[in-house]
Amino acid sequence: MVLCALGAFADNNNLFDVWVMVAAGLLGYARGLDYDPAPLVLGLVLGPVMERSLVQALTIARGDPRGLWGSPLSAGLLLAAAASLAAPVLARLIRRQARPSAYGRGAE
Repeated sequence: MVLCALGAFADNNNLFDVWVMVAAGLLGYARGLDYDPAPLVLGLVLGPVMERSLVQALTIARGDPRGLWGSPLSAGLLLAAAASLAAPVLARLIRRQARPSAYGRGAE
């Protein structure tokens, strides 16, 4: 626990980060969350890198967010990301439509 607090403090030399770590630990322990921690760790590791890249891209585009999808490559990647986010929802809806309803059958 001491090493976790030391690591949280050493990242930004800020005591608030230690309190955030303690609060998140207590919340996770108290609620007994059953989730895969890999996406959380991935987000925590890649978040600052992606934020810097976004600021760099917006600086290059002179603050215009349309510059983020102006090229065909970036538009294609954004479309692929949107499709990967929508695919599970669409698959669930299709599966629900394909399942025969138990209501209305057998009452004849």
